[in-house]
This record gives sequence, structure tokens and C-alpha cells, in this order.
Amino acid sequence: MYIILVLIAVQTFYWFVLNATLFFHRDKSTISEHKVSILICAKNEATNLKNNLPLWINQNDSNFEIVVVNDFSIDESQIILDQFIDNITVVTPSEDQLGKKLALSNGIKACTGTQILLTDSDCVPATKYWVKNMRFSSDNTNLKLGHGPFRPERNWVNRFARFENLLTAIQYLSFAKLGMPYMGVGRNLSYSKELFEKYGLSNHRHIVSGDDDLFVQEARKTSNVEVSLNPEGFMYSPSKLSLSDYIIQKKRHLSTSVNYSTIHKLILSINPALQITIYLILLIFILSGLWSVFFTLLGIKWFVQMLIFVPSSFKLRASILHLFPIVDFLFFIYLIYFIPAAFANKSKTW
Repeated sequence: MYIILVLIAVQTFYWFVLNATLFFHRDKSTISEHKVSILICAKNEATNLKNNLPLWINQNDSNFEIVVVNDFSIDESQIILDQFIDNITVVTPSEDQLGKKLALSNGIKACTGTQILLTDSDCVPATKYWVKNMRFSSDNTNLKLGHGPFRPERNWVNRFARFENLLTAIQYLSFAKLGMPYMGVGRNLSYSKELFEKYGLSNHRHIVSGDDDLFVQEARKTSNVEVSLNPEGFMYSPSKLSLSDYIIQKKRHLSTSVNYSTIHKLILSINPALQITIYLILLIFILSGLWSVFFTLLGIKWFVQMLIFVPSSFKLRASILHLFPIVDFLFFIYLIYFIPAAFANKSKTW
């Protein structure tokens, strides 16, 4: 019993440190006036482009451009883009490849701004001040990590996706604050054009995914990183709603993590190892008929950790903690399934 109490305490301390790091964060004022290039890579996204281009075009900022890479779409994307041609620059990749790394590279070449701001065609900015909040706060900054919450839906896949997204955001934003950046999300990520030209994507071009986190893995070596936690700078996107679609997406995302640095893989393995071990021990208590011990320990874990997550949940706009006991257990199932699957998966989808 003492062993599991120690494990719960260690896991609680892990999350306390990360949550406290975000709780005390305050965004720096963005005083830079250099040109920002919003870059969107789109493949068969006609409906999303029609709905979201006006939201990007009407951002309250005086010095930005929008570059859209139409990655060999076969729907009406080009027709939609032609309707906005006075406000955007449209780029066609040099060839049709799996993934979007070539499309991204071609798009950045066409950008005339010194700061690149990435998002996806299905993403909706929280406000018209998204660009302002994602601007670098100084000329020394060359990498900025933003947050991309999922829009809430009355769907259990969505509910779990929002919880897992919260855990991921707390980790990558907190570790960046602590001087150990390891990833970003391509739907709200910004870096200088000079930084991209220095590192590019060539070292991991053979990996279909990872245009965001694997770039950060390399660029972190010489980057000056900051994070944006102002809700006005968040970028909302839809989550997958079917379990099969979610599994495919997560396999693709997790398959890139095996290419992280050794230190990052070790640090990021702490919580999964603790989560799995704690629940396995709790299951042993059930099999042994120690129901009172099981409920007492599980209650301690859920209550204490739920309290710790409250500030970050509010700050990151993730209204999911009322379901914490359920999604915390589902996270255990998620780890049991996805950890081995991630190593076996080789994604071949855009």
C-alpha cells in the first residue's frame, strides 16, 4: 500500500510542477512590427477554406500576409481560393508527395515575412487578435508555441481527445517554459523564416508526419522560445469524432515521438509509466478482494490530481475536469493500447 501511495505522490508532484509553471506564466507584450506570414497547407479543404479564410484575412493586425499552399487538391479548393485572390498568395507544390513537408517548404519559400505563423485549414482563431498574440515579443525570439484546443462536442471520443490534448499542452508548454522545448502543434506554431532556413525538414523528410514536433526537436538547439497562453491567441479545431479515426490520427502523431531526443523520451515516459503502474496495482487490489483499499487509494488519486489540474484547465480552456475520474481511467487504457502501437505504426496518410 505504501508503494502505491509513493507512486501517486510522485505523479502528483510531476503534474504540480508543470501546472504551477503555467499558472504563474504571463505573456510578454508583443512590440515587434515585422511582417508575419500566415501559412496554411490545404489538401481538399474547400469547405474549410471558404469558412475560415475570412477569419484569417480580417485579423486585427497591420502587417501580415496569408499564403495558402493548395497541395494538389481535387475538390473545389482552387475555385474558393480564386475568390480571395486579392487578399492571399496561392502556392502549388513542386510535386505531389505524402505528408505536407514539401508543401510546407514550398510555402515558406513564397513567404515574404520574417516570421512564419502556421495553422491548418480547419482551424478557427479564438479572436481577431490571434496574430497579435502570436507575434514575437522581441527581436531575439525565433520560436513561439501556441495552444490549439479542440472544440467541445457531445461525444465521448471528443471528450477524451480534449483531456489528452490538455495533458499534452500542459507538458509541451511547461517544458518550453522550463527551458526544455520538445514539440509544438502545427495548428498554432510560429518560427522565424531564418530558423526554418537553418534547419528545414530535410533530416526527417523520410518520416511522413512530424513537420511540427520534429522541427522543434531540431530547432530547439539554437532557438529562443516563448509561449502564448492568452486565450485571444488560441486556435480552435475539431477533434475526431469516431474511435477509428481517432486511433489512426494518434498512431500517426505518436509514431514521431520515437524520434525525440533520449532525454525528452525519458522525461515524457515518467507519467505514462506511473499511470500504468498505479492502475495495475489498483487492479491487483480488486483481484485480492481489497475493495476498501482500492476505493480509498483511487479516491485520493482522483481528488488530489483533479484539484491540481483546475488552474491549467481554466487557463487552457479545457472544460473537461468534471469527467476526470472517467477520462483518467480511459487514459490508462489509451496508454496500454497506443504505446506498443506507436512503435509499430508507419503512417502513410496526409
